[in-house]
Order: sequence, then C-alpha cells, then structure tokens
Amino acid sequence: MISPSSHLNTMLNKLDKHSYSLLHYAVRYNHLQIVKHLLSCNADPNIKGGEEQSTPLHIAAMYKSSDDSGSSVCQVTDPSNLDVAEIFDETANHLKLLKRQQPHSAAKEIIYDSHGILIPEYKGSRFLKSRDKDTQALPHTDTIINALILKSANINARDKSDATPLCYAAMKRNGAALSELLEYPTVDIEAKDASWMTPLHYAAEQGCPRIARILIEHKADIKALNKFDMTPLHLACEEGHPEVARLILSAYEERWPQHLKEYVNKKDRNRLSPLHYAATSGVVELVSLLLEYGAECTFDSLNDYTSPLHLACITGKIENVTLLVENNSKIVDVKNQDQETPLMIAASLNRIDILTYLLKHDVDIDGFDQDQETALFLASKKDHIDSVKILLDAGAKLEKRNKNDHNPLHIAASNNSLRVAEYLLSTSYKDSLQNSWDRYENRPIHLAVMNNHFEMVKMLIEGSSPVDEKNANGLTPLLIAASRGYIDILKYLIDISLPLAVDEDDKNNTALHLAAENGFHRVIPILVDCGVNVDYRNNQQMTALDLACSRGHYKAALALIESEATIDTAENSKHLPPLIIASKYGHAELISLLLSRGADITKMDSTGRNCLEIAIDENRKEAVLAILNSVKWENALRHIAGGSGSVMSPLRRMIDTMPEMAEVVLDKCISNNQLPKNHPKYQIICNYEYLEDMHTVWGRELKNMPIRIENKSTSICSSIINKFSNFVKVSQFKRNNRNHPLSMMIEKGRYAMLGHPLIRYLVRNKWKSSSFYIYYIKIFILMINIIFLTGLCLATASPPYKCIKADEEYVVERLNYSYIDDIEGCQYCPFIPPESTAISYIFVYFGKFIVLILSFLLLMQKTLEVYSNIYNLFSAQSMFEIFGVVLAITYASGLLSFGSKPFEIFYLYRCTNKFRSVGAVALCFSWLSFVLYLTKLPKIGIYIVMYTDIFKTFLQFVPVYFMLILSFSLPFYMLFLDRHETNSYVTPFKSIMKTFVATVGEIEYDTFYNTKDEPPLPITYLILFIFLLVNSIILMNLLVGLAVDDIQGVQSKAFFKRLALRIKMSMEFESMLMGRWDRRIVLNEAIFPNQTKGHSFWSFWEFKSNPFTEDKTNSHDQFELMRLSMKEMKDSFRYLKHQIKIINDKNNRLESLLEELLRRMNDNSQL
Repeated sequence: MISPSSHLNTMLNKLDKHSYSLLHYAVRYNHLQIVKHLLSCNADPNIKGGEEQSTPLHIAAMYKSSDDSGSSVCQVTDPSNLDVAEIFDETANHLKLLKRQQPHSAAKEIIYDSHGILIPEYKGSRFLKSRDKDTQALPHTDTIINALILKSANINARDKSDATPLCYAAMKRNGAALSELLEYPTVDIEAKDASWMTPLHYAAEQGCPRIARILIEHKADIKALNKFDMTPLHLACEEGHPEVARLILSAYEERWPQHLKEYVNKKDRNRLSPLHYAATSGVVELVSLLLEYGAECTFDSLNDYTSPLHLACITGKIENVTLLVENNSKIVDVKNQDQETPLMIAASLNRIDILTYLLKHDVDIDGFDQDQETALFLASKKDHIDSVKILLDAGAKLEKRNKNDHNPLHIAASNNSLRVAEYLLSTSYKDSLQNSWDRYENRPIHLAVMNNHFEMVKMLIEGSSPVDEKNANGLTPLLIAASRGYIDILKYLIDISLPLAVDEDDKNNTALHLAAENGFHRVIPILVDCGVNVDYRNNQQMTALDLACSRGHYKAALALIESEATIDTAENSKHLPPLIIASKYGHAELISLLLSRGADITKMDSTGRNCLEIAIDENRKEAVLAILNSVKWENALRHIAGGSGSVMSPLRRMIDTMPEMAEVVLDKCISNNQLPKNHPKYQIICNYEYLEDMHTVWGRELKNMPIRIENKSTSICSSIINKFSNFVKVSQFKRNNRNHPLSMMIEKGRYAMLGHPLIRYLVRNKWKSSSFYIYYIKIFILMINIIFLTGLCLATASPPYKCIKADEEYVVERLNYSYIDDIEGCQYCPFIPPESTAISYIFVYFGKFIVLILSFLLLMQKTLEVYSNIYNLFSAQSMFEIFGVVLAITYASGLLSFGSKPFEIFYLYRCTNKFRSVGAVALCFSWLSFVLYLTKLPKIGIYIVMYTDIFKTFLQFVPVYFMLILSFSLPFYMLFLDRHETNSYVTPFKSIMKTFVATVGEIEYDTFYNTKDEPPLPITYLILFIFLLVNSIILMNLLVGLAVDDIQGVQSKAFFKRLALRIKMSMEFESMLMGRWDRRIVLNEAIFPNQTKGHSFWSFWEFKSNPFTEDKTNSHDQFELMRLSMKEMKDSFRYLKHQIKIINDKNNRLESLLEELLRRMNDNSQL
C-alpha cells in the first residue's frame, strides 16, 4: 500500500509533460477508488493542470457520466490498462503498485454516456478532447465530486479563464455533475468567468433545455449580463435555440411579468435585441416566439445600426420577413446606418421572394444609400437579372445616377454584368444609357475597357456604343486599352476602325506613347503595324522612346528600337536624346541597350553636360557604371562642362560625389600585356590622360577658373576692384593647380583613392621627373644651414661680457649669472672667442656668413611662396622655418664686428642675455622646421607624420591636462610657499612647472615630504595621494593610450598623408612652371615591375605595415582578384535586382489574373 510521506506527496502531485497530475487522470476516467486513495495519500485536490489550469473538480464537472461507485475498480483490472502509468516518470511504479493491490472483479464494467457512445479507455494526452455530452443525472451517493469536496476541494475554484466547475458542467451539458454541484450550499450559481459569463449563459449558448431548466429551478439570475451586456436570452437567440428561449421567457414571466416586455426588447452593447439575433439565426419559431412575448421590430436611427428586418432579408427567410412586417409595417422602408433599405439588401442578394413581397408595400423603389445607389444599381452590380427585371417592372428609374454620375449601364459595364447589360440594351433607354458619361466623362464602354471586360466591350459595341468618344483626359477606349496593355480589346477596336489607332489624347499622346510609358511592349508592334508614327512627339516634345526611357521600361524601349525608332536627336535639336533621359533617371539596362544600338555618347543637354555627367549629378551609380562598362566610355570622359564654380570633367565630378566610380575609371586606365605576373617582361600600361587632362587638347580649359559675373555697379572704383579680384583669383587658381584631379582627391579627403596603383605610378613619375631634385636640393641647403648654425651657436655659447662705456677702462669681465642687461652708454662690447681651433675658426669666422647667406636665401624663397600660395606660410613647418631663419640672421648679425652705426644694435646686444636666448630659440626652430620638412622622405617621413598626428590628438586633450595641473599646482604652492631652500613652489609659476614635471615622475618625495626640520602639513599627504592617483597614474596612462591605442590606423593614415604632401609639392612646382611644364607631362607610361632594380639607401628601413609595399608575386594579384570579384559581385547584384523586378511584375499580373478569375467564378456561382 502507498503510505503518506513527504517524498510520496511530491510524486503524487507531480505534473507530467502535459501538465496533469495523477488525480486529474483518475478523475477523468471515473476511477473512484483510486481518487479516494490518492486523496488519502494527501494528493492535492486543488492542484491545477493543463493549458486551462483546471482543478480535478473542473475535470469531474466535465466528464462525470454515471454512478462513480465501484466502477473504477473494475476498469483497472485489465492488464492492458497498465499503460496509463507509462507517461509518468518517477510515479509510474507507485501507480502500478496501487492498481495491483485493488480487489479484482469478475467482469469489466462498460460505461456509456447518454448518447449511447462508449467512453474510451485512456489513449494518451488527448483525453480532454472528448465529445460534449448531454448526460442524464444518475444517483450520486458516493461520487468523485463528493470525495473531492470532502477533501476540501474548492467548489468555486477558477481556471485560467476564471470559469468555475459549475460553468464547466453547464458548458459540457453535464446534468449529473451540475445537479450534484448545486446540492452544495457553498456553490456560486452566479459565478462569472473572465467574459462575465454565468452557468446560465453557457446553458443558453449550448442550447440544452434540461441544463437551463435545472439552473432556472435553482433560481439562476435570468437578467445576468455578460461582458457585452448580453442576457441568456440574447445567447439563446443568437445560437437559434427556441426551447431554451421559451424556458427563459416563461421563467421571467413568472417572476417579473410587469417587466417582461422590457426584458424581451433589451439591447446589448452593440444595440442589438434578442429579436435581432433571432432574425440573424433564421429560425422562424424563435422569431415567432419573441413576437408572441412582446418583442418589437423597431429601429432607432440615432442609436441602432440596423433593424431586425434588414437582418431577416440577409438570411433570406421570407417567413421571418413576413412576421416582422406584419408586426410593424412602418419598418419596411427604414434605412440602416449605411442608408440601405431592406429592399436594397434583398436586391443586392437576389432574394426574389423577399423583393417581390416588399414591393407590395409602400417602399421607395428609387431610394438611395450612402453612395447614392438605388436597389437597381445594387442588383446590376451583382448581375442579378431577375431582380433587375422585377425592379424595372415595378417602376425603377433607369435615369438615376450615383455619386460618380454612373447610370445602371455604367455599373454593369464596370462589374462585367453581362446579362444585366444585355437586358438594359434591349430597353428603350438604350441610347441614353450608352451615351451618358460620368463625372470624368467616361461612357460605359470606357469603364468596360478600363476593367478589361472583353465580352462586355463587344456587347456594347454591337449595341452601337460610340468608340471614338473621349473622356475628360482625352482618352478613347482604344487609348485606354493601349495604356493598360489590353491586347484583345486593342485588336478588336483596331479591326472595327483602323483610324482609332492614330488618335491622340489632350497631351498629344498617341496610343504608342501611352503603351511605351506604361511598359506594355507587346502593344507596340501592333500599333506600329497600324501606321502609328514611332517618332511622333507629344506636347512635351517627347517621343514614345523618350517616355519608355524615362520610366525604365526595357522591353518597351527594345520594341521601339526594333520598330526603327530614332535613337539620337538631330545635330542642332533642342530635344533631349533618349540616352540623356535614361541617364537622368538612372536606368542602367536602357543605357547599355542604347549604347549597344549606336547611341551617341557625346550628346549634351542644354547645360552642356553629357550623359555621364548627368548621371553623376543625379547620383545614379548604376547608370554611371553602365556607361563606364560600355565600349565608348572614353568618349564620355573626354568632355568638360561648368560646375560648382569651376570647369569640371566627369572624373572630377566622380571624385567629388562618387569616389567608388572614380576608382572604376582608374581600374580601366591601367592594363597589362597579358603575360604572366611573374614573367620578366610583364608590362603594366598606365593611361594618365584623364588625370593629366589639363595638358590634353580637349581639356586645356580645365586650367582656367570661370570668372564669376559680378553685379553691375555704377561706381568706377568698384568695377576696377571686381576685375582685379577676379584676375587674382584666376591667377591663384592656375598657380595652385586647384582643379587637378590629384588636388581634388586631397581636398576631398579621398586618401584611399591615393593608394590606387595608377595614382602611385603617376605620383612616382611626377616625383622623379623634377620634384625629386628640387626637394633634395632644398634638404641639402637646410642641412648646410642647420650644420653651420649649430656649430656657430655651440662655438659662441658663453655668458655675456660686461660692456665698456665711454668713461670706463677696457676690462674684460663676464656677467656670470646676472640677468640684468645694461647697455646704455656702451661704446664697445668685447667678444672673447673660445680656444683658437680649426673647427671654431670655420664656424665663427666663416660660418656666420654662410648662415646669413643661406638664411636670406630661405627667407626669399618663403617670400616667393606668397605669390604661389600664401596659405602654405601658415603651416607648422613654414612657421618654424621663417622664425628660425629670422632669429638665425639676428644671432649671426650679433657676431659681426663692423663699427658703423647701422650695425651697432647687433654687436652691442652681445653684452645682454638676450643674445644667447635668440640663438637657442633659432637653433630650436631651425631643427624643428628641418625635421618637419623630412616628412616627404620615403621611410622616415612616415614616423614624422605619425608624430604630428599623435601631437594633434594630444592638443585636443591639452585643456583638460592643464586644468588637472592647476588642480594640484596651486594647492602645492600654498603648502610649500615657505620652502625657500628648495625654491620649487615659492611662486605660482614655479609651482605649475614643478607639478608638470612631477606628473611625469620627478616627485622628489624625500626633499619635500620626508624632511626632519620642516615637516609638511598633514593635509599635504592627502593631496599628494590624490595627485599620484589622478595625474601620475591615470592621466599618464591615458596619454599613453591616446598615443598608441590605434597605432596601426595611425601608420596607414600616415602613408596617405605623406603621399598627399608629395602631391601638393609636385603640384606647386608644376604651377610655378606653368606652360613650360606641359611638354614634360607624360600621358602614357609602360612599367616593367619585374625588371631588376638596385636597392635604395633606405631599403634597410622597411616599414612592415606599409600599404604601398609592392609584392611582385602576391600584391598585384590580390588586388586584381579583389577588383574582379567585386566587379562580378556587383554584376550579379544588378542581375538579381533585375530578376526580382521581373518576378514582381509577373506576380502582380498573376495576382490581377487570379482576382479576375475569382470574381468571374463568384459571378457564375451566383447565376
């Protein structure tokens, strides 16, 4: 036997994979003894399981079907029934043991429900999917429900939807369970679930009179409302249960006879009464019952949506319609919220008997709904010929119009109502119906063509409908058919009258224009064969091919070209050629088609732009790529036009707005001789024509900047100033080569483009032609100047001597460390050179003249740069160089021994401390300018550029850095201002400098914080701790991180910047030579990368991350493979995009075809 224990309780109440416990299964199959035993073993009677979170009592209320006592023992004796335990994991053995210990009966009892259906044995987790049973109540002296309640099962337990066991019993029509539950005084007969449904609501909804009678006998609330304010009577009427409705009405009449009429006519939240629902159900007995108990067939136009009569017309029960009209004949012509009368509903649904009955009463046969459509319109729309005949025989007017000015024939033509149209054409109103138009001047035949109703068009034409009339847009039926691609109708109309093919609309569009504009290519050959002019222009001066190109209809354009449409305009024509139009709208496929069929790629628009420039300006990348991939791409690039304040070429436009397309051009300008990459004679052929277009015949105007037209001024001075300003701007533009493609790449920040092989080869060519020599000559001059300046400063470095005044004896005396300069009244300043050696002799006596001469030359060179580009003087290198040479001249002049008055200021200031200060600053600035000038060197220049980039990053942090220094330097000044022995913090300035030095590590802890004579204040240690944490640790690590965090990116960027500096210098040199340089420009170059080359001096200094390093075996191959793969990928993307577009078009056509087939099938089914 199973005995209670904590472990066993856990197993008994464990839920299986379907969220049910042992007790749920035992209750479901009426195993009373097992239920009792499980409860005696402390199984939880209120455990919830399943998707609905039902308790065992909910299950018992649903599936109780007979007397529970003794039945379960017989059912468990079957050995095959032991499979029930297999779905329980750890509890399986306990259940099997329980079954084996039950007494065996001689025979297995078979249990049936009230319908005679055998209750099946357990078949897995689907035991809840049993049939709803209307079970007869059996004696229940010893039942599962009783056993559960005795073990404190909650008789009013709620499931997931807040339904109680009593709701379950009513919902499942289980009378036995319902009667047993109602015997307990604690049961809540008015319990409501989440939808506020009571057990009586469920009984009424299920249509079980016996369950409803039991609940009513137990005083269930007949007036209870659910969530939608529906009473049980509403639900009984909605589901069509007259027996339940009669029980409810009888009970209500017994309890509250004076309120019976109010109850019968009560409306729910949707303003529907029980009579509305009864009319919807179509049960005649139910409608009759409600009318017998005082239901009223009324309609409140302000609050109600519809009337019971409307609903009865929808269901089509003539008996219900008769009952309702007899109850209230005034409702026969009332309108619902859609302004529809019962007559309209009957006509639209072809309820002939109801229609005939309603017409016998006083109804408005020509009343209209919210669309101003009468019953005749509604019947015509659905092709209900019988209803149309009945209405016309009853006097319905054919001249009525709806809100779109449609007559019944318009409606029939639009909806392909062939039978109605045929009948209308047989009436005496035939001509007026066919010739009347709607608000858009469409006749019925126009609407039939618009909806592609071929049979309807034939019928109307055979009925003498006009085929040459135009609507408000100037469209004839044939023009509509052409614009929509309805070939069958088009051919039929052409067969009737060939001149219809050459008709035009109000915009002078022919049928060919409309077909091409909408992409219906199969219409085009038909129209061309009928004599339509393929090159005819509409009032916008556009041909059919122009329209096809503007809309991107490839097949339509192809059909027009094959029909001998003109591809190019005349020489002096003002019309845009199709190629220009296709480029403007970015239709790449059409561009390829037109170019392959001989379109002139050099044609221009009114602004002087060709197709490539238009595509670039309109940001049509696919169109640009299509032009560049054509065989005529070079002709498109050999063009210049004005743009953005200067003369532009297509390549410049691409550099400005489409750098990726510019790279495509660069790829096409570099080729090879098709030999293997590692072949000794492998040749790379570079075409620099489009990069050096300023020096070509077709591109000479690119050197000039257009003179802007200034506003006219009456002042002669302002006119002269404007002309001079324009002259200066143009001159500077020429000198600076601002319009060169390489300059534009730098100006626009296209550094990645500078890494292209073609650009590298061009820059190398320019560098080696002349810039190389000029650059290294200046480096040599700077080196000589810096060497002699350094030697001069070091050789003359000494403290100043005391100057000799007029009344003093000549005595050589050093000023030592005195910083007081007093040269007032001096006549001579002695100069004692160092030991007389050959080196000092060279630097002092000859070096000062060399420094002066070279410094003056460098200063003159900088002065000439003002004429070339004044902005270059504001670079860091130029500023250091200018200040360096000026101070070098000042310092060297102080060593001159001339006694003349002009030079007195130089040789007297030797006796001041400013002398060596000037020399020190001159030496510093000269070295800095020299280092910065080395940025263009092949290897070490990279490191200089990297340093400048990191320095710029640091400058962004300087404000924060300075504030952190101030945060500690000023407190240190206050704490150490009396430490005159160390003399480090005695002034705010010294305190700031000392704190700055301490930040990098020179704290001198013992000197300031570990002294016996002058111990620091206690607060000093706290400030020192914070200083060490913030400045010495966090701040310094932050600075290191800023410097080396993205070192690889800094390295790569440095290469591009160094190359940009080389390009700038080459451009400046070319601009200085102007026209004399043209003859040295190379437009084509053959390069042999595999030929043996000597090692340069810098070859040992290899930079591993150099993005320009040329690996002769791998680098170029990888670049080519990557470029080819990208090209293939882009081509595949374009192809897929085109295929997707085709598939979408096919799907749209198939969808339209299916909709038309479904509509026709529905029409046929109604017939």
